[in-house]
Amino acid sequence: MNANIIPSAVRRALPMYSNEIIFMLHGSVIASTITITDVLKAGRMVNGQYYVAYEGFISLAFILGSH
Repeated sequence: MNANIIPSAVRRALPMYSNEIIFMLHGSVIASTITITDVLKAGRMVNGQYYVAYEGFISLAFILGSH
């Protein structure tokens, strides 16, 4: 009897589990897009304030690369 219940449970739970995985992937994509936008904005602010072209972006790349 146990041999019949487990495959049935997996078959019923798999669509819900796959939906959760898809929602998590969508959330991580949105979070990374927002993060990249914030990082680029910070680099542009450093560029606009101190008139340095690459130093702001390079320092932000080091900061993000260390995490």
